[in-house]
Amino acid sequence: MNYLSFLRSRWFLALLALVALASAVWFFGPFVAFGGLRPLAGIAMRVSLIALLLAGVLLWLKALPTSPVFVALICLLIWCAAPFLSFGQSQPFASATARAFAIAIVLVGYGVYWLVWAFRRMQSDPHFLKQTLTLGRKQEASPAAARLQNVERQFRQALARLKAMRTGARGISRLFQGSRYLYELPWYVALGSPGSGKTSALLGSGLHVPIGETAHRTMGPPAPTQATDCWLTNEAVLIDTAGHYTRHGASMDALPARSAGDKTREGDEAAMSAQEHALAGPSGDPGWRRIVDADEWRGFLALLRRHRPRAPLNGVLLSVRLDVLTSPDPAVRTSEAVALRTRLEEVRSALGICFPVYLIITQMDRLPGFADYFSSLTKETRTQIWGFTLSLASGDPVMRCEGEFARLSARIAGGMNSRLEDEYDMTRRQRLAALPESFDALRAPLLELLSSLLLDSRYDGTQARATLRGVYFTSAAQSGEHVVAEPLTVVQRLATALGHPLKVASEPAHGSHGYFLHDLFATVILPEAHLVRPNLDRELRFRLLRLLGHALAVLLFCWLATALYVSFNNNDGYLDVIARKTDALATRVKKLYREPAPEDVPDTLAQARDLPAAPGLDLAAPDSSFRYGLYAAPAIVDVSRLTHQALQDNFLLPQIVRRIEDVIAQSIEQQDSKSAYDALRVYLMLYDREKFNARDLRAWVLDDWSRTGNAAVFGTRASMIGHLE
Repeated sequence: MNYLSFLRSRWFLALLALVALASAVWFFGPFVAFGGLRPLAGIAMRVSLIALLLAGVLLWLKALPTSPVFVALICLLIWCAAPFLSFGQSQPFASATARAFAIAIVLVGYGVYWLVWAFRRMQSDPHFLKQTLTLGRKQEASPAAARLQNVERQFRQALARLKAMRTGARGISRLFQGSRYLYELPWYVALGSPGSGKTSALLGSGLHVPIGETAHRTMGPPAPTQATDCWLTNEAVLIDTAGHYTRHGASMDALPARSAGDKTREGDEAAMSAQEHALAGPSGDPGWRRIVDADEWRGFLALLRRHRPRAPLNGVLLSVRLDVLTSPDPAVRTSEAVALRTRLEEVRSALGICFPVYLIITQMDRLPGFADYFSSLTKETRTQIWGFTLSLASGDPVMRCEGEFARLSARIAGGMNSRLEDEYDMTRRQRLAALPESFDALRAPLLELLSSLLLDSRYDGTQARATLRGVYFTSAAQSGEHVVAEPLTVVQRLATALGHPLKVASEPAHGSHGYFLHDLFATVILPEAHLVRPNLDRELRFRLLRLLGHALAVLLFCWLATALYVSFNNNDGYLDVIARKTDALATRVKKLYREPAPEDVPDTLAQARDLPAAPGLDLAAPDSSFRYGLYAAPAIVDVSRLTHQALQDNFLLPQIVRRIEDVIAQSIEQQDSKSAYDALRVYLMLYDREKFNARDLRAWVLDDWSRTGNAAVFGTRASMIGHLE
């Protein structure tokens, strides 16, 4: 029943809650009373309250202030309920003028509150002050607007492809899948400095890219990413970002012209680090380039939040090239860690999510001895993971990384003897012998990088909101170039002592094999897509709406069940009363047939006429507790009316017919033609359906009873009048 997932959407739950509340107001509002006052009896009041509920729900869903709804509700209460407020014998709000004045005071107070709030906000937030001062003017376009247009175009294309993706929904069920296609696949973003190997790592992940327009880019050497690339694979959506998204000021695109506002804004930006200046593009204005790159980055995050609001990302992949760890300058690692940490904090604050982070050390083939050590691996064994995944248990991640790295280094050293036995070339054996020490030399700079990246700070929540899942060493392509990780290895010291110091030289590339990437994505990153904690604000609203929807559903069920139960009991009791009254009437009618007694006819007819009546039930306006789908009175009323008519025909009509016959005989005997004519006309009328007139018959009978007193045979004339209707 996946196609019914739309039933769990926050908008559907909000609609359900709104419909339930509106129905309750509309149908039960008239029954709500405070003493003798029924404030929701009028249609206008119910419509106003439903409109306020609708406005409140819409404002809440849009994360806008709901205070205007409460102010409107207060004004409505003042206008409708204030006239009933009294102080002794005085009712100060009885007049419309007084109520209008009170409403004006409320509105003025509300306006003053917002003015004070805006004034304080302008004092503490210069950006808000600038927005307020430029209110009504044409907003200046973002300096990265042209770049963001290209990014948004790629997003729209990717979303269109995702919407056309096969999700298992068939036929009409596709109409109800809503935005489920956005969350069918996990989304990951790759961050890293220019040249850190993000694109190569994604291409070497082994994920299938079936889309033609992007599949051709997986062939051949990867080109530098200019902005963003959305890789739509069968397993996930991978977003490859440009290096200047991580290192603002490193873009190579032409810069837009500057405005006066942009010059002012540059003064508010933090100074660029030396590394960022070194990575800046060819422009002679690195500060302006940094501003444009930062705007593009923020626009990219805004697009993510707009198009995939609940959980924009399922994880972040941080790529750091080996050069950063082997650099003798600690400032390089500090700068890299600060840049990555800043981007992680911006992702967390802009998207409002908690997400896993995977640190990937790329270009490990440049470590001396790497290619020689792992050259014997087959295609299948090259897919395994070289690195470590941390447990989800709490603790210092840096300390745990140190222990995991020590075990990984020990495994490298433990397999060295077997690799040396298999190798006969002396140059390759020298490189092999240097690998354990070179790899172990990465421990200190890696821990230094992690310490800066995961620094426990009071001023941001990077460590708390971005969970480091592990550190992984990879190589997507082999360049043949080497770097020196440890200049004082045993091999190098021995060669120096012999007067033949080793030089770091390049060697022919061994190919473009992907090392230790496939299983990293297939067995670690993708299976952990569920670790992301969705947007906290939206998730809170979604859970509250879901709780409210479930509570309303339970309340509606309980209300219906209670109503049916009460209605069943009331109607069951009513039928018991009718059964007893029917038995009593049947006994009386049988006795009347056995022993005719005209004086008992009025009571018998009255009993038949009143047969549907019962204590606690008003047949003209039955209470709602009788009418929940089980109301049995209409059938009883119809049957009792037929019974009353049958008893009239059997007990009353024969007496009337005999009286008419007697009057006709007396009129003929007394030569009273008028009386004879009137009686004969009524008599003939009884046997002619077309000419029957109940009003004429009733008038003749009442006139006869008033003149002769023949109603005395039934007891009293008054007791019979009601049965002539």
